[in-house]
Amino acid sequence: MKKGSHHKKESCKKMSKNHADVSNEKHPRWKGNDVGYKCLHDWVKRNKKKVEYCELCGEKKKLNLSNISGKYKRDLTDFRWLCRSCHNKVDGIGYNFKRGNHGIK
Repeated sequence: MKKGSHHKKESCKKMSKNHADVSNEKHPRWKGNDVGYKCLHDWVKRNKKKVEYCELCGEKKKLNLSNISGKYKRDLTDFRWLCRSCHNKVDGIGYNFKRGNHGIK
């Protein structure tokens, strides 16, 4: 196709269908529960309503998603919105960071 030319409507529909969102259960590359850490967090961000206040301390701060069980399953009830300080306390990051582990398990 020449530079500056446009696709026909039919071509655009085909391309759109071929590059559909992988987060859809009907997509052939859908991984279900075998999803990776980052993709799971992205899925939860898209599907779990964000609240204004930390679900632990109730303060209005910047919030991050925190996994509750530590199993990282595709379950919206297994995640909650926490401020950074509560997230670090729950995950034990401050304690591990002081010991040189930096929160990596």
